[in-house]
Amino acid sequence: MSFETQLNTGQLLGRIYGNQHKVQFMLVNQIISDTRPFVPFLSGNLANTVTANINGSSIIYNAPYARKLYYHPEFKFSKQHHPLATGVFFEVAKGIHLSQWLSQTQKGLIN
Repeated sequence: MSFETQLNTGQLLGRIYGNQHKVQFMLVNQIISDTRPFVPFLSGNLANTVTANINGSSIIYNAPYARKLYYHPEFKFSKQHHPLATGVFFEVAKGIHLSQWLSQTQKGLIN
């Protein structure tokens, strides 16, 4: 018994690539939102300097001390505004939300 089918990959790929930029923009914004509770917050300067580059491939915290705070989770961060504040805040958010981010991205690319 044989089976033959045809798949219009051009149309499918067109839908995927057509949604790519929109989905990437949505993903970057979701990552920023999900990471925010873990970002150290004293004056709000670090949390308020977050940007994404034009193609959405990088999320950047522009405060001059961002790198120092990120790579030193042993610091005692104020919990007044962000009770979950910690160093390596993206990694913490990723550990919690990665499967959700992947699922949303897959759904967005196919829809």
